[in-house]
Amino acid sequence: MKRFGLLFLLIWIGVVEVFAQSYTVRFRGIDRNNETYRLDSVEITDLTQGWSMVMVSPDTVLQLTVETGSIAVVEREHAVVGIPYPNPGEEAVRCDIAVRDNTKAKIRLYGSDGILRAETDATLNKGTNTIEARADRCGMYWLAVEADGQKSVAKFAITKGSGGCGISLSYSGKDTKGENSETFMAGDMMQFKGYATFKGSPVSSAERVEQVTGDCEITLALPIMYDDTTVTVTLTGRFSVGNGRQICFSQGNLQYSTAGSHQTADGTTATGTWRFAATQYEYIGEENAMIGEGYNGYIDLFGWGTSGWNSGATAYMPYSVNEDNSDYTPGCDWQMGLTGSTANADWGVYNAISNGGDRPTQWRTLTTEEWQYLTDEGNESRTGKKAQATISVGDVDYNGMLLLPDTFELPDGCQYTAGFGNGYLTNQYDSEQWAAMEEAGAVFITTSGRRNGTTVTHVNARGIYWSSSPMDESNAHTLFFVTGTMQSNAAEARRIGAAVRLVRDVEE
Repeated sequence: MKRFGLLFLLIWIGVVEVFAQSYTVRFRGIDRNNETYRLDSVEITDLTQGWSMVMVSPDTVLQLTVETGSIAVVEREHAVVGIPYPNPGEEAVRCDIAVRDNTKAKIRLYGSDGILRAETDATLNKGTNTIEARADRCGMYWLAVEADGQKSVAKFAITKGSGGCGISLSYSGKDTKGENSETFMAGDMMQFKGYATFKGSPVSSAERVEQVTGDCEITLALPIMYDDTTVTVTLTGRFSVGNGRQICFSQGNLQYSTAGSHQTADGTTATGTWRFAATQYEYIGEENAMIGEGYNGYIDLFGWGTSGWNSGATAYMPYSVNEDNSDYTPGCDWQMGLTGSTANADWGVYNAISNGGDRPTQWRTLTTEEWQYLTDEGNESRTGKKAQATISVGDVDYNGMLLLPDTFELPDGCQYTAGFGNGYLTNQYDSEQWAAMEEAGAVFITTSGRRNGTTVTHVNARGIYWSSSPMDESNAHTLFFVTGTMQSNAAEARRIGAAVRLVRDVEE
Protein backbone atom coordinates (compact mmCIF):
# COMPACT_ATOMS: atom_id res chain seq x y z
CA MET A 1 0.00 0.00 0.00
CA LYS A 2 1.64 3.23 -1.11
CA ARG A 3 1.82 6.84 -0.10
CA PHE A 4 -1.17 7.70 2.12
CA GLY A 5 -2.32 4.17 2.84
CA LEU A 6 -5.80 2.78 2.44
CA LEU A 7 -8.72 5.20 2.07
CA PHE A 8 -12.23 4.10 1.24
CA LEU A 9 -14.70 6.76 0.26
CA LEU A 10 -18.10 5.38 1.10
CA ILE A 11 -21.28 6.50 -0.55
CA TRP A 12 -24.54 5.46 0.95
CA ILE A 13 -27.31 5.65 -1.60
CA GLY A 14 -30.85 5.33 -0.42
CA VAL A 15 -33.62 6.78 1.74
CA VAL A 16 -34.15 6.67 5.44
CA GLU A 17 -37.51 4.95 5.14
CA VAL A 18 -37.31 1.24 5.88
CA PHE A 19 -38.84 0.31 2.54
CA ALA A 20 -36.21 2.18 0.48
CA GLN A 21 -33.30 0.58 -1.28
CA SER A 22 -29.79 1.66 -0.32
CA TYR A 23 -26.57 0.98 -2.17
CA THR A 24 -23.03 1.14 -0.80
CA VAL A 25 -20.38 2.08 -3.33
CA ARG A 26 -16.75 1.76 -2.25
CA PHE A 27 -13.96 3.55 -4.07
CA ARG A 28 -10.40 2.27 -4.34
CA GLY A 29 -7.52 4.03 -6.05
CA ILE A 30 -4.78 1.80 -7.44
CA ASP A 31 -1.36 2.54 -8.93
CA ARG A 32 0.15 0.80 -11.93
CA ASN A 33 1.20 -2.13 -9.73
CA ASN A 34 -2.42 -2.65 -8.65
CA GLU A 35 -1.57 -1.54 -5.13
CA THR A 36 -3.97 0.66 -3.19
CA TYR A 37 -3.26 4.40 -3.37
CA ARG A 38 -5.15 7.02 -1.39
CA LEU A 39 -7.68 9.13 -3.25
CA ASP A 40 -7.69 12.82 -2.33
CA SER A 41 -11.14 13.25 -3.87
CA VAL A 42 -13.72 11.66 -6.15
CA GLU A 43 -15.80 13.53 -8.71
CA ILE A 44 -19.30 12.04 -8.84
CA THR A 45 -21.65 12.75 -11.74
CA ASP A 46 -25.21 11.53 -12.18
CA LEU A 47 -25.39 11.34 -15.97
CA THR A 48 -29.06 10.48 -15.88
CA GLN A 49 -30.15 13.43 -13.71
CA GLY A 50 -27.46 15.85 -14.91
CA TRP A 51 -25.78 16.89 -11.65
CA SER A 52 -22.24 16.46 -10.28
CA MET A 53 -20.33 16.99 -7.07
CA VAL A 54 -16.84 16.47 -5.64
CA MET A 55 -16.27 14.61 -2.40
CA VAL A 56 -12.94 15.60 -0.83
CA SER A 57 -11.04 13.75 1.88
CA PRO A 58 -11.70 13.65 4.81
CA ASP A 59 -15.36 13.39 3.70
CA THR A 60 -16.04 9.68 3.54
CA VAL A 61 -19.75 8.87 3.61
CA LEU A 62 -22.36 10.45 1.39
CA GLN A 63 -26.08 9.81 1.62
CA LEU A 64 -28.23 10.28 -1.45
CA THR A 65 -31.93 10.03 -0.80
CA VAL A 66 -33.76 8.34 -3.67
CA GLU A 67 -36.41 10.56 -5.38
CA THR A 68 -36.63 13.21 -2.65
CA GLY A 69 -33.26 14.61 -3.59
CA SER A 70 -31.45 15.14 -0.26
CA ILE A 71 -27.67 14.80 -0.56
CA ALA A 72 -25.51 15.34 2.50
CA VAL A 73 -22.21 14.28 3.98
CA VAL A 74 -23.12 12.28 7.07
CA GLU A 75 -19.70 11.07 8.21
CA ARG A 76 -16.12 12.24 7.86
CA GLU A 77 -12.69 10.95 8.84
CA HIS A 78 -10.56 12.71 11.41
CA ALA A 79 -7.70 14.82 10.18
CA VAL A 80 -4.78 12.75 8.88
CA VAL A 81 -1.40 14.09 7.79
CA GLY A 82 -0.52 13.05 4.25
CA ILE A 83 2.82 11.61 3.20
CA PRO A 84 5.48 14.37 2.86
CA TYR A 85 6.67 15.41 -0.59
CA PRO A 86 9.23 15.42 -2.01
CA ASN A 87 10.64 12.67 0.18
CA PRO A 88 13.50 12.96 0.63
CA GLY A 89 13.74 16.72 0.42
CA GLU A 90 16.98 18.67 0.26
CA GLU A 91 16.08 21.32 2.83
CA ALA A 92 12.32 21.06 3.38
CA VAL A 93 9.26 18.95 2.68
CA ARG A 94 5.54 19.65 2.50
CA CYS A 95 2.52 17.60 3.44
CA ASP A 96 -1.23 18.20 3.32
CA ILE A 97 -3.80 17.81 6.06
CA ALA A 98 -7.56 18.14 5.56
CA VAL A 99 -9.91 18.96 8.42
CA ARG A 100 -13.68 18.93 8.77
CA ASP A 101 -13.98 22.42 10.26
CA ASN A 102 -11.71 25.24 11.35
CA THR A 103 -9.73 23.81 14.23
CA LYS A 104 -6.75 24.52 16.46
CA ALA A 105 -3.65 22.42 15.88
CA LYS A 106 -0.28 21.85 17.53
CA ILE A 107 2.50 20.96 15.10
CA ARG A 108 5.86 19.57 16.24
CA LEU A 109 9.02 18.58 14.38
CA TYR A 110 11.25 15.87 15.90
CA GLY A 111 14.64 14.52 14.86
CA SER A 112 15.37 10.79 14.71
CA ASP A 113 16.92 11.14 18.16
CA GLY A 114 13.54 12.12 19.59
CA ILE A 115 14.62 15.72 20.28
CA LEU A 116 12.02 18.42 19.55
CA ARG A 117 13.43 20.68 16.80
CA ALA A 118 10.50 23.06 16.21
CA GLU A 119 6.86 23.53 17.21
CA THR A 120 3.98 25.89 16.55
CA ASP A 121 0.34 26.42 17.44
CA ALA A 122 -1.84 27.11 14.40
CA THR A 123 -5.39 27.25 13.12
CA LEU A 124 -6.22 24.83 10.33
CA ASN A 125 -8.91 26.05 7.95
CA LYS A 126 -11.78 23.82 6.91
CA GLY A 127 -10.53 21.86 3.90
CA THR A 128 -6.92 21.18 2.93
CA ASN A 129 -3.93 22.90 4.53
CA THR A 130 -0.27 22.57 3.57
CA ILE A 131 2.48 22.27 6.17
CA GLU A 132 6.11 22.99 5.27
CA ALA A 133 8.80 21.58 7.56
CA ARG A 134 12.42 22.74 7.29
CA ALA A 135 15.34 20.93 8.90
CA ASP A 136 18.86 22.12 9.64
CA ARG A 137 20.76 18.97 8.66
CA CYS A 138 20.39 15.71 6.79
CA GLY A 139 18.68 12.82 8.53
CA MET A 140 15.30 11.35 9.40
CA TYR A 141 12.54 13.48 10.94
CA TRP A 142 8.99 13.11 12.25
CA LEU A 143 6.22 15.70 11.90
CA ALA A 144 3.52 15.27 14.57
CA VAL A 145 0.21 17.10 14.25
CA GLU A 146 -2.48 17.17 16.94
CA ALA A 147 -5.77 18.37 15.43
CA ASP A 148 -9.44 17.47 15.34
CA GLY A 149 -9.04 15.33 18.44
CA GLN A 150 -6.45 13.10 16.80
CA LYS A 151 -2.66 12.84 16.62
CA SER A 152 -1.06 11.97 13.27
CA VAL A 153 2.63 11.50 12.47
CA ALA A 154 4.49 11.64 9.15
CA LYS A 155 8.10 10.54 8.63
CA PHE A 156 10.51 12.03 6.08
CA ALA A 157 14.18 12.44 5.21
CA ILE A 158 16.31 15.53 4.56
CA THR A 159 19.42 15.14 2.41
CA LYS A 160 21.08 18.54 2.80
CA GLY A 161 19.61 20.83 5.44
CA SER A 162 18.59 24.49 5.41
CA GLY A 163 20.63 25.77 8.34
CA GLY A 164 17.59 26.00 10.60
CA CYS A 165 14.49 24.10 11.69
CA GLY A 166 11.03 25.55 11.26
CA ILE A 167 7.36 24.99 10.46
CA SER A 168 5.06 27.10 8.28
CA LEU A 169 1.44 26.65 7.29
CA SER A 170 -0.69 27.72 4.34
CA TYR A 171 -4.27 27.11 3.23
CA SER A 172 -4.50 25.37 -0.14
CA GLY A 173 -8.28 25.29 -0.55
CA LYS A 174 -10.15 22.16 -1.65
CA ASP A 175 -13.03 22.89 0.73
CA THR A 176 -14.81 19.77 1.88
CA LYS A 177 -18.29 18.94 0.65
CA GLY A 178 -21.21 20.12 2.76
CA GLU A 179 -24.81 19.59 1.70
CA ASN A 180 -26.67 19.80 -1.58
CA SER A 181 -30.12 19.11 -2.95
CA GLU A 182 -30.26 16.98 -6.08
CA THR A 183 -32.24 14.06 -7.41
CA PHE A 184 -31.07 10.46 -7.51
CA MET A 185 -33.08 7.53 -8.84
CA ALA A 186 -32.18 3.90 -8.28
CA GLY A 187 -30.37 2.65 -11.38
CA ASP A 188 -29.08 6.05 -12.50
CA MET A 189 -26.01 5.95 -14.72
CA MET A 190 -23.15 7.37 -12.64
CA GLN A 191 -19.71 8.61 -13.67
CA PHE A 192 -16.74 8.57 -11.26
CA LYS A 193 -13.27 10.11 -11.51
CA GLY A 194 -10.58 9.89 -8.82
CA TYR A 195 -7.89 12.42 -7.94
CA ALA A 196 -4.66 11.88 -5.99
CA THR A 197 -1.24 13.44 -5.41
CA PHE A 198 2.03 11.88 -6.54
CA LYS A 199 5.38 13.49 -5.70
CA GLY A 200 3.59 16.77 -5.03
CA SER A 201 1.76 16.83 -8.37
CA PRO A 202 -1.93 16.09 -9.04
CA VAL A 203 -2.91 12.97 -10.98
CA SER A 204 -6.34 11.70 -11.97
CA SER A 205 -7.93 8.49 -13.13
CA ALA A 206 -9.87 7.99 -16.33
CA GLU A 207 -13.61 8.50 -16.03
CA ARG A 208 -15.51 5.35 -15.16
CA VAL A 209 -19.21 4.98 -15.90
CA GLU A 210 -21.37 2.53 -13.96
CA GLN A 211 -25.09 1.97 -13.58
CA VAL A 212 -25.59 1.72 -9.83
CA THR A 213 -27.93 -1.19 -9.26
CA GLY A 214 -26.49 -2.60 -6.04
CA ASP A 215 -23.55 -2.62 -3.66
CA CYS A 216 -20.24 -2.45 -5.55
CA GLU A 217 -16.60 -1.35 -5.44
CA ILE A 218 -15.37 1.16 -8.00
CA THR A 219 -11.67 0.78 -8.80
CA LEU A 220 -10.08 3.93 -10.20
CA ALA A 221 -6.70 3.34 -11.87
CA LEU A 222 -4.22 6.19 -11.40
CA PRO A 223 -1.46 6.80 -13.99
CA ILE A 224 1.27 6.76 -11.34
CA MET A 225 4.72 6.03 -12.75
CA TYR A 226 7.85 5.48 -10.68
CA ASP A 227 11.35 6.61 -11.58
CA ASP A 228 13.46 3.44 -11.58
CA THR A 229 16.60 5.38 -10.67
CA THR A 230 15.14 7.16 -7.66
CA VAL A 231 16.26 6.02 -4.23
CA THR A 232 14.39 7.36 -1.24
CA VAL A 233 17.36 7.71 1.11
CA THR A 234 21.05 7.41 0.31
CA LEU A 235 23.77 8.34 2.79
CA THR A 236 26.18 10.99 1.57
CA GLY A 237 29.50 9.22 2.23
CA ARG A 238 31.43 7.64 -0.66
CA PHE A 239 33.60 4.59 0.04
CA SER A 240 36.18 2.89 -2.15
CA VAL A 241 35.72 -0.87 -2.52
CA GLY A 242 38.25 -1.39 -5.31
CA ASN A 243 40.44 0.53 -7.71
CA GLY A 244 38.26 3.27 -9.20
CA ARG A 245 35.08 1.83 -7.65
CA GLN A 246 33.01 3.53 -4.96
CA ILE A 247 29.76 2.73 -3.20
CA CYS A 248 27.35 4.42 -0.82
CA PHE A 249 25.50 2.63 1.99
CA SER A 250 21.81 2.23 2.65
CA GLN A 251 20.39 4.25 5.54
CA GLY A 252 20.24 1.20 7.82
CA ASN A 253 20.02 -2.57 8.05
CA LEU A 254 17.62 -4.48 5.81
CA GLN A 255 14.32 -5.56 7.40
CA TYR A 256 11.46 -7.81 6.22
CA SER A 257 7.83 -8.47 7.14
CA THR A 258 5.46 -11.04 5.65
CA ALA A 259 2.76 -8.34 5.53
CA GLY A 260 2.11 -6.44 2.30
CA SER A 261 3.60 -7.07 -1.13
CA HIS A 262 6.45 -5.87 -3.32
CA GLN A 263 7.79 -6.07 -6.86
CA THR A 264 10.61 -8.47 -7.77
CA ALA A 265 13.29 -8.46 -10.44
CA ASP A 266 11.56 -11.19 -12.46
CA GLY A 267 8.47 -9.00 -12.87
CA THR A 268 6.24 -10.70 -10.33
CA THR A 269 4.59 -9.34 -7.20
CA ALA A 270 5.68 -11.22 -4.09
CA THR A 271 4.27 -11.35 -0.58
CA GLY A 272 6.03 -9.30 2.08
CA THR A 273 7.57 -5.86 2.58
CA TRP A 274 11.26 -5.00 2.56
CA ARG A 275 12.54 -1.80 4.11
CA PHE A 276 15.64 -0.20 5.61
CA ALA A 277 15.84 0.58 9.31
CA ALA A 278 15.03 4.21 10.08
CA THR A 279 18.54 4.84 11.47
CA GLN A 280 21.97 3.28 11.09
CA TYR A 281 22.14 2.09 14.68
CA GLU A 282 18.73 0.39 14.95
CA TYR A 283 18.23 -3.38 15.06
CA ILE A 284 15.29 -5.73 15.68
CA GLY A 285 17.09 -7.79 18.33
CA GLU A 286 15.30 -10.49 20.30
CA GLU A 287 12.11 -10.31 18.24
CA ASN A 288 13.96 -12.15 15.46
CA ALA A 289 13.14 -15.26 17.50
CA MET A 290 9.55 -14.88 16.19
CA ILE A 291 10.72 -15.60 12.63
CA GLY A 292 8.34 -17.72 10.56
CA GLU A 293 5.86 -17.57 7.71
CA GLY A 294 3.04 -16.77 10.12
CA TYR A 295 4.83 -13.88 11.86
CA ASN A 296 4.12 -10.47 10.27
CA GLY A 297 6.39 -8.36 12.45
CA TYR A 298 9.76 -7.24 11.08
CA ILE A 299 12.95 -9.32 11.22
CA ASP A 300 16.51 -8.36 10.26
CA LEU A 301 18.58 -11.56 10.66
CA PHE A 302 18.52 -13.78 7.56
CA GLY A 303 19.99 -17.03 6.34
CA TRP A 304 22.40 -16.60 3.43
CA GLY A 305 20.82 -15.88 0.05
CA THR A 306 17.24 -15.82 1.36
CA SER A 307 15.93 -13.11 -0.94
CA GLY A 308 12.74 -15.05 -1.75
CA TRP A 309 13.96 -16.01 -5.24
CA ASN A 310 13.43 -19.69 -6.00
CA SER A 311 16.62 -20.81 -7.72
CA GLY A 312 16.14 -24.45 -6.80
CA ALA A 313 17.55 -24.09 -3.29
CA THR A 314 15.50 -25.71 -0.53
CA ALA A 315 15.68 -22.68 1.80
CA TYR A 316 15.36 -19.33 0.06
CA MET A 317 12.59 -17.42 1.84
CA PRO A 318 13.51 -14.61 4.27
CA TYR A 319 11.84 -16.52 7.12
CA SER A 320 13.60 -19.85 6.38
CA VAL A 321 15.03 -21.58 9.46
CA ASN A 322 16.16 -24.90 7.89
CA GLU A 323 18.95 -26.51 9.91
CA ASP A 324 20.86 -28.01 6.98
CA ASN A 325 23.45 -25.58 5.54
CA SER A 326 23.22 -27.29 2.13
CA ASP A 327 19.61 -26.05 1.86
CA TYR A 328 20.93 -22.51 1.39
CA THR A 329 22.57 -23.04 -2.00
CA PRO A 330 21.52 -20.66 -4.81
CA GLY A 331 21.28 -22.52 -8.09
CA CYS A 332 21.95 -25.80 -6.21
CA ASP A 333 25.70 -25.20 -6.55
CA TRP A 334 27.61 -24.27 -3.39
CA GLN A 335 30.23 -22.40 -5.45
CA MET A 336 27.64 -19.92 -6.72
CA GLY A 337 27.47 -16.58 -4.92
CA LEU A 338 24.84 -13.87 -4.88
CA THR A 339 26.16 -12.52 -8.18
CA GLY A 340 26.11 -13.37 -11.88
CA SER A 341 23.48 -15.94 -12.89
CA THR A 342 22.33 -16.25 -9.26
CA ALA A 343 22.31 -12.51 -8.48
CA ASN A 344 18.59 -12.68 -7.70
CA ALA A 345 19.54 -14.49 -4.49
CA ASP A 346 20.87 -11.09 -3.36
CA TRP A 347 18.19 -9.37 -1.27
CA GLY A 348 18.76 -5.93 -2.83
CA VAL A 349 18.93 -7.14 -6.42
CA TYR A 350 15.75 -9.20 -6.38
CA ASN A 351 13.47 -7.08 -4.23
CA ALA A 352 11.97 -3.61 -4.21
CA ILE A 353 12.88 -1.89 -0.95
CA SER A 354 9.89 0.20 0.11
CA ASN A 355 11.92 3.16 1.42
CA GLY A 356 14.87 2.59 -0.90
CA GLY A 357 13.46 3.50 -4.30
CA ASP A 358 10.71 0.85 -4.28
CA ARG A 359 12.23 -0.88 -7.29
CA PRO A 360 14.32 -4.07 -7.58
CA THR A 361 17.96 -4.10 -8.81
CA GLN A 362 18.82 -0.80 -7.06
CA TRP A 363 20.88 -2.29 -4.22
CA ARG A 364 23.32 -5.15 -3.66
CA THR A 365 25.46 -6.92 -1.05
CA LEU A 366 29.22 -6.35 -0.91
CA THR A 367 31.55 -9.18 -1.90
CA THR A 368 34.21 -10.41 0.53
CA GLU A 369 36.90 -8.72 -1.55
CA GLU A 370 35.01 -5.42 -1.29
CA TRP A 371 34.61 -5.71 2.49
CA GLN A 372 38.35 -6.41 2.69
CA TYR A 373 39.28 -3.43 0.51
CA LEU A 374 36.93 -1.18 2.46
CA THR A 375 38.52 -2.07 5.82
CA ASP A 376 42.14 -2.55 4.72
CA GLU A 377 44.68 -0.14 6.21
CA GLY A 378 46.93 -0.84 3.22
CA ASN A 379 44.71 1.14 0.84
CA GLU A 380 45.59 4.83 0.86
CA SER A 381 41.99 6.02 0.62
CA ARG A 382 40.97 3.76 3.50
CA THR A 383 43.85 4.24 5.94
CA GLY A 384 42.61 5.30 9.38
CA LYS A 385 38.98 5.14 8.24
CA LYS A 386 37.64 2.37 10.51
CA ALA A 387 37.08 2.25 14.26
CA GLN A 388 34.70 0.97 16.89
CA ALA A 389 32.21 3.28 18.54
CA THR A 390 29.17 3.71 20.79
CA ILE A 391 26.21 5.96 19.98
CA SER A 392 24.11 6.98 22.99
CA VAL A 393 20.46 7.77 22.25
CA GLY A 394 18.56 8.61 25.40
CA ASP A 395 19.42 5.87 27.88
CA VAL A 396 20.35 3.29 25.20
CA ASP A 397 23.93 2.71 24.03
CA TYR A 398 24.36 1.24 20.54
CA ASN A 399 27.70 -0.46 19.84
CA GLY A 400 29.19 -0.97 16.41
CA MET A 401 31.78 -0.37 13.71
CA LEU A 402 32.41 3.13 12.43
CA LEU A 403 33.48 3.61 8.79
CA LEU A 404 34.54 7.00 7.48
CA PRO A 405 34.21 7.91 3.79
CA ASP A 406 37.24 8.39 1.56
CA THR A 407 36.93 12.15 2.01
CA PHE A 408 36.01 13.19 5.52
CA GLU A 409 36.14 16.36 7.59
CA LEU A 410 35.64 15.91 11.33
CA PRO A 411 32.69 18.07 12.49
CA ASP A 412 33.16 20.62 15.24
CA GLY A 413 32.46 19.19 18.68
CA CYS A 414 33.25 15.61 17.65
CA GLN A 415 36.27 13.41 18.27
CA TYR A 416 37.54 10.43 16.30
CA THR A 417 40.18 7.82 17.11
CA ALA A 418 40.93 5.15 14.52
CA GLY A 419 41.07 1.51 15.51
CA PHE A 420 39.69 -0.60 18.35
CA GLY A 421 42.04 0.31 21.21
CA ASN A 422 39.27 0.70 23.76
CA GLY A 423 36.70 -1.54 22.07
CA TYR A 424 33.33 0.03 21.48
CA LEU A 425 34.30 2.87 23.81
CA THR A 426 37.08 3.97 21.46
CA ASN A 427 34.69 6.62 20.13
CA GLN A 428 31.61 7.81 21.98
CA TYR A 429 28.90 10.04 20.52
CA ASP A 430 25.65 11.44 21.84
CA SER A 431 22.74 11.79 19.42
CA GLU A 432 23.65 15.35 18.40
CA GLN A 433 27.29 14.48 17.78
CA TRP A 434 26.29 11.40 15.78
CA ALA A 435 23.93 13.50 13.65
CA ALA A 436 26.91 15.70 12.77
CA MET A 437 29.13 12.69 12.02
CA GLU A 438 26.44 11.15 9.81
CA GLU A 439 25.97 14.42 7.95
CA ALA A 440 29.72 14.40 7.28
CA GLY A 441 29.34 10.96 5.67
CA ALA A 442 30.14 8.52 8.50
CA VAL A 443 28.60 5.03 8.40
CA PHE A 444 27.76 2.97 11.48
CA ILE A 445 27.49 -0.83 11.28
CA THR A 446 25.45 -1.83 14.30
CA THR A 447 25.76 -4.92 16.52
CA SER A 448 22.50 -6.63 15.57
CA GLY A 449 23.49 -10.06 16.93
CA ARG A 450 23.12 -13.62 15.63
CA ARG A 451 20.21 -16.01 15.16
CA ASN A 452 20.54 -19.81 15.29
CA GLY A 453 17.18 -21.26 14.33
CA THR A 454 14.84 -19.30 16.60
CA THR A 455 17.44 -18.49 19.25
CA VAL A 456 18.87 -14.96 19.17
CA THR A 457 22.12 -14.12 20.94
CA HIS A 458 24.86 -11.45 21.11
CA VAL A 459 22.51 -8.50 20.48
CA ASN A 460 24.44 -5.23 20.93
CA ALA A 461 27.63 -7.26 21.32
CA ARG A 462 28.45 -8.78 17.90
CA GLY A 463 28.06 -7.68 14.35
CA ILE A 464 27.75 -10.38 11.67
CA TYR A 465 27.05 -9.13 8.13
CA TRP A 466 26.71 -11.31 5.06
CA SER A 467 28.84 -10.84 1.98
CA SER A 468 27.68 -12.09 -1.42
CA SER A 469 30.64 -14.53 -1.58
CA PRO A 470 30.41 -18.28 -0.82
CA MET A 471 33.16 -20.03 1.13
CA ASP A 472 32.51 -23.77 1.04
CA GLU A 473 29.59 -26.22 1.04
CA SER A 474 28.48 -25.16 4.53
CA ASN A 475 29.67 -21.57 4.94
CA ALA A 476 29.61 -18.12 3.37
CA HIS A 477 31.78 -15.09 4.10
CA THR A 478 30.81 -12.36 6.55
CA LEU A 479 32.10 -9.16 8.07
CA PHE A 480 32.43 -10.08 11.75
CA PHE A 481 33.31 -7.92 14.75
CA VAL A 482 33.17 -7.89 18.54
CA THR A 483 34.62 -5.35 20.91
CA GLY A 484 38.30 -4.92 20.21
CA THR A 485 38.54 -6.93 16.96
CA MET A 486 37.17 -7.33 13.43
CA GLN A 487 37.49 -9.82 10.56
CA SER A 488 36.39 -8.92 7.04
CA ASN A 489 36.42 -12.48 5.61
CA ALA A 490 35.01 -14.53 8.49
CA ALA A 491 33.13 -17.78 7.89
CA GLU A 492 29.57 -18.32 9.05
CA ALA A 493 27.22 -21.27 8.57
CA ARG A 494 24.73 -20.48 5.81
CA ARG A 495 21.75 -21.36 8.00
CA ILE A 496 22.68 -18.78 10.64
CA GLY A 497 20.68 -15.55 10.74
CA ALA A 498 22.97 -12.60 10.11
CA ALA A 499 22.42 -8.95 9.21
CA VAL A 500 22.37 -7.44 5.71
CA ARG A 501 23.61 -3.92 4.91
CA LEU A 502 23.08 -3.08 1.26
CA VAL A 503 25.02 -0.66 -0.93
CA ARG A 504 24.70 1.13 -4.26
CA ASP A 505 27.42 1.69 -6.82
CA VAL A 506 28.41 5.32 -7.30
CA GLU A 507 28.31 6.37 -10.93
CA GLU A 508 31.08 8.77 -11.87
